[in-house]
Amino acid sequence: MAVTAAVYRLLTDDEAGSLLLALSFMALLFVGAYLAMLSRRHGMRPEDIPDPDPDAGIGEIGYFPSSSIWPFLGGCGAVVLAVGLVFGVWLSVFGGMLVGAATLGYAVEANSKT
Repeated sequence: MAVTAAVYRLLTDDEAGSLLLALSFMALLFVGAYLAMLSRRHGMRPEDIPDPDPDAGIGEIGYFPSSSIWPFLGGCGAVVLAVGLVFGVWLSVFGGMLVGAATLGYAVEANSKT
């Protein structure tokens, strides 16, 4: 994705497309880093072991927050971010901060219950 963004930027003068490709790369990098962190924290799952014990998968899977305000705030932030693309960058910055805060709040809430 990073190579595609660089090549696209060199071959065209489209700043928006280049930025979106670069942001897509950063989003994928963020997801990959988060999954790597979880993999180091939890170790191998029973499904990943070639010859596991039958009892290896028994137990609590994890905590899944059932009622939380964070998804609602994340959705509101996404709407503000999208509206900010029409009315001004300052509004998009505020929406992005709201989405980031909601994502962080939801992750901290889910992590504190484990």
